[in-house]
Order: sequence, then structure tokens, then C-alpha cells
Amino acid sequence: SLTFAGGAPVYSSDYAVYNENMAGNQLRCCPGHSGYVGWTCIRSNNDCWAGTVQVSGGSLANIRVDNSVNTGDNHTPDIVYNTTENRYCVIYCKSGVKCRGYSDSFSLTNGQVTINDSQGTKIACCYDSDKNRVLVGYNNNSGSRIRSVNYGSSSITVGSAFSFQSSLWEEYSPTMVYNPDVEKTFIIYDHASYNRIMWADLALSGTSDLTVTSPDGGQIDNATGGYFPVACLNTTAYSIPTMWRRSSGSTLKSRMRTARSTSMTTENFIGFVDSTVSDGNTATVKVTGNTSTQSSLTAGQKYYVQKDGSIGLTATVPSVEAGKALSATSLLIKS
Repeated sequence: SLTFAGGAPVYSSDYAVYNENMAGNQLRCCPGHSGYVGWTCIRSNNDCWAGTVQVSGGSLANIRVDNSVNTGDNHTPDIVYNTTENRYCVIYCKSGVKCRGYSDSFSLTNGQVTINDSQGTKIACCYDSDKNRVLVGYNNNSGSRIRSVNYGSSSITVGSAFSFQSSLWEEYSPTMVYNPDVEKTFIIYDHASYNRIMWADLALSGTSDLTVTSPDGGQIDNATGGYFPVACLNTTAYSIPTMWRRSSGSTLKSRMRTARSTSMTTENFIGFVDSTVSDGNTATVKVTGNTSTQSSLTAGQKYYVQKDGSIGLTATVPSVEAGKALSATSLLIKS
């Protein structure tokens, strides 16, 4: 565990998580259930293992996911935690891209499901908490692909493949980060054809078979060459800091994917218009104590104003409460 005192990092004593040799640089981890971190690695005997370790040190669990898996830096496994189903999903390479789902204790499994047959390298994944799907990215023989994975207590289903690019991700696996503020997945990667660090925003659409819609994106760095692209989510400001190594001079570069902006404050929200009006026309506004007609609400739930003017269950920054749902279509505006 790691705490900060006076600006300097202070580490707790070492704790033996796993007393086995690993194969190369093949270790990844993720935030897990309360007080735990999930991890996955490849052992030197080519078995994929995964488990959890308690943040404060002490309790852990581990299990062999599969044997005789693909090894090498192109086949590093990945792990992500589904906060809705309270389950871990382990993605790894074995004659293609496979996945398994596990309970918090790693004692129960959904079984193995194939995401992509025959060939798969440079995998990455993240959890879309709004759509309750895991997004998995990988290279195959035809280019880079994205799929959604739906897994619950008893089964795993895989959505249709989205052809992200005909070019492969080069050198190292990309990093995928879900941003609930915009309900999109941010991906940073090394583009093989352009030999540059690139980015894209991915969004899911559909009902049961969720697929990626056409992504936005572009270059992060216009200099040729780049390695080790990484990113994470600032959960306070919903910005995404990125970092990579530029091959020219081996310098470390960083840029911030800024959060969505808004003019809304905690003081200037007064209510909702009672009907759609065009710019420049007079509108009637329903204010505190009135009800507003909405859709797909959950009765009894508190709703917050989002930065795009819609309402949702998650507060943004700033946090502005819109009201409480009386029914699926009626919102009592906050008093």
C-alpha cells in the first residue's frame, strides 16, 4: 500500500502476493472490489494466473485461468472489474483472444469464451459502467478490432467486431479508459502506418449486441515514433492525463484530455422548459416544486443535471441536483 506524508511517498512493508516466476513484462492490475486490487500475469511455465490482493496487505486470492497460453510482450493479459455484476473479467491470448469471468473471491467462473479466433495480439480492455459492458481491443490478421463483452453471474456473450483500423497497433498494447462524464471510452495507441501516437473516443450503441459507433480521434503527437502510451481517469475533474515516450531523444511526453466544459453552476439552474422552443423565442420554465416530463426514469431515484443539458443518476462537476423521479416519466424539480 502507498500513502503520502508531507508530499513524499511512504510504502508499507513488502507483501508476497505471488511466489512464482513471471514470463517477461506480463503483469497488469486494476481497481477491484472494496479494498482490493485485481491482477493477472503469465507464469514462466506459460500459464495465465489472476487474483486479488488487499490494498492494506494481507488477504489475497489467486487461480490459474488457463494453461499453455501465448506469451511474449505482444500477449500480455489484462483484467478489469465490473462494478455492476461485482465480477472480474480476465482477457488473455491463447490461439486468439479469450476471456473468463470471476467472482470477488476468484472461486466462481463463467467459463472460457472466445472473443476472436485464431489470432490476437496487443490486447487492452476497460469497463463501460453506463452500458454495463467490457470493451476489448486487440490486433488480428486484418487490423485492430474492438468488441463489447457482456458477462453476468452465469454467462458471457460477445458483441460483433468493430473494425477500428486496417492498420495494426504497433510495438505496445494501447490503453483504454472509460469516462462516465461523456459516456465514452478513450483509447491511446501507437499507429503502425503513421508511426505516431494517436487517440480516439469510442461509444457503444444498440440494445443486446452493443457495437462501437464511428469514433472521433486524431494525433496526440505529430512527431514520428512513440512508445508505451498510457492514460488514466481523473475521477474528480473527469479529465484524462496521457503519457508516452517519444522515440526521438527518448523524451517522456504528456498531454491532458480535458473534461467537457459547461456554463452551469450550482446557482444558475432554475428548472426545465415545458416544451421545445427555438432560439430567440419565449419559453415557459417549470421551476422548484413543479414536475417535468422526462423519459426512462427510475421512481425514487435522485437525478443530476449533466453537462450536455440532460439528466442522469451520476453527479458531474459541478454537482447540480435536478430532482427526484416520481415515476418513469415525471421528475419533481428539486426544492
